Amino acid sequence: GAVSAAQLRATAVKRPTCVSRGAAAITLLLAVAACSPTPTVPPSAAALPSATNAPATLTPTAAPTVLPTEASIALPDPGGTCAAAQFPLVGPAILSGQSAALGTIHVVIFQQLVNAGKDCDLAQPTVIGISAAGGPAMPVPVSNMGHTVCKAYVCHDVYPTSTMVPAGASVFITFNAWWWIERLDPTLPSPRPCGPPIENVTSAVVPFAVGHVVVDWQDKLKELCTNPPSFSLGINLATDLRGRLAEAAPSPCRSAQITLTPGESGVAAGTAYLAIEARNVSGSDCLLAREPAVSITIDGAMELASGAGSDDASFVIAANDTSAYFLAWNTACIPLPTGARTASVEISAGHVIDVPLGEFGPSCIDGSTGVLFMETESP
Repeated sequence: GAVSAAQLRATAVKRPTCVSRGAAAITLLLAVAACSPTPTVPPSAAALPSATNAPATLTPTAAPTVLPTEASIALPDPGGTCAAAQFPLVGPAILSGQSAALGTIHVVIFQQLVNAGKDCDLAQPTVIGISAAGGPAMPVPVSNMGHTVCKAYVCHDVYPTSTMVPAGASVFITFNAWWWIERLDPTLPSPRPCGPPIENVTSAVVPFAVGHVVVDWQDKLKELCTNPPSFSLGINLATDLRGRLAEAAPSPCRSAQITLTPGESGVAAGTAYLAIEARNVSGSDCLLAREPAVSITIDGAMELASGAGSDDASFVIAANDTSAYFLAWNTACIPLPTGARTASVEISAGHVIDVPLGEFGPSCIDGSTGVLFMETESP
């Protein structure tokens, strides 16, 4: 029969079920609609996750490497007592012309400094820093290039490990650099070793006991080898560069600069003599007393004899050189106290060195009031 409006509303509201073929036409249409699969509507492009909205994949990055600068580079302590702050640079560094030898190019660099502070011991470093133009400072080993000392037209090379620099004195830091000459035929075998090279070097960092100084130059050094190193360094007082600069007078020797070693003894003209060798163990020329004041004690207490000496410091003993003294002593023929005898020698004003005398003693002269003096045999 006819389907009422109420039946249509009820059928549209409740979920229809699939019916048999004999159902009413309207009911069948509604049932087919209910039993057919619900069409799937694809999501819009805006609803899809975009590449920018997708979770980011984090890749761990290494911390940036901080390369040392001329101000921050850490170098081994060379020893000594000098502080870099007391040595201002005097003028720019001076570069020599290039010279060729044995397949290499050589350049020498001089930098003058002046000691604006107290006397101090400037030690020879074994490691310095060098910098390429605009690059970091790299530590490199350096050999001791030494310097030449001349006396009475006889010259020899010395390699001091430290230099005593008096207050107000000038000192030179000298660099010797070299690099290989390029071969015209690159196919030839090269037996020339050169560890990681540093190119276009324009400065060096020189450590002191406290702080360091930076020496800059304008011309770039083409290439320096680090292994084996192609860089050496020397430290010497301005007085050693004879003919290059006006000489400064050496300072009086200090006890730390000189050693006194007793040698052979004998008797002449009724007086006992003991040979004593003075050696300058520092890297600097200095002044010794020609006839130093001397006193002899027993066991470091009782004084047996003394001689006033005639001057404080009057002749130059070159760096690493020696000078011969003799000690002369006689007394009246009287018994002397026994014990360890020591001669205290004032090599310059206020600087005294004790010399053990061992078995050496005075000669005996009847009626002598006692004689004790020490003199040098050097001219």
